[in-house]
Amino acid sequence: MSERVHPSKREIAEAFKELLVEKAYTDITVTDVVKRAKVARASFYRNFSSTNDVMEYIKDSIYSDLKENVLPLVMSEDERKWRSFLFRYIYFVEDNYQRFKEKKSVNASLILYSILEVAGSVAKTMTFSDIKEKYSTTARIGAVNSVILHWFDDGNKETPEEIVDYLMSFILDIK
Repeated sequence: MSERVHPSKREIAEAFKELLVEKAYTDITVTDVVKRAKVARASFYRNFSSTNDVMEYIKDSIYSDLKENVLPLVMSEDERKWRSFLFRYIYFVEDNYQRFKEKKSVNASLILYSILEVAGSVAKTMTFSDIKEKYSTTARIGAVNSVILHWFDDGNKETPEEIVDYLMSFILDIK
């Protein structure tokens, strides 16, 4: 097996995310990350200064994705795009938030808070034409997050299709 000389930040960040499922954020060490990523400690420090720095990199990635892909959609009235987004978002939450919550509730809270913090930062950079546009975007994001997280916390008793249909019953009416 050949040794990788310059691992990417993404590979180290992926190892860090895997560890978040197993350990509390505050218990993850650089040693844990380098072992999981199968990189040398020097490679880690070439890319990051600490585990906190890895978390910031992950948040920055979320920020870029939200700004580029999600917020323009949230301001949209296109029902097909909304449905597609809602299904993708449900599966994203299922793959991430739920795993963290089951294993380490501290991590679930940290991840959720980080995503909300990032969404708030992205929203502050946007220009809105009026008060309705500004706050309808916030209301839509809040409604989607609240409903989906409540659904997961309640044990996913309804199907994803039922949750998407429920959200679509009012999400485009928020103006």
